[in-house]
Amino acid sequence: MTSVGLGAEKQMPPAPRTSPFPSPGKWTLVLGSLLVFATIALYHPASHYPFANADDDSYISDNSHVKYGLD
Repeated sequence: MTSVGLGAEKQMPPAPRTSPFPSPGKWTLVLGSLLVFATIALYHPASHYPFANADDDSYISDNSHVKYGLD
């Protein structure tokens, strides 16, 4: 007596990868580059703001503790 479906199983070939970046290292590189670019793009306008020098003289350069050190 024989059964249908018993015997050597046929193996299907693996499905082809559809990702444009086959290795995880490339994903890391792309996502890291995107993060750096986004950070630069967001903070670039702040580099054009004038420097605020409101209280630096009284708190840093004219401060006696800073001038003469700690005792």
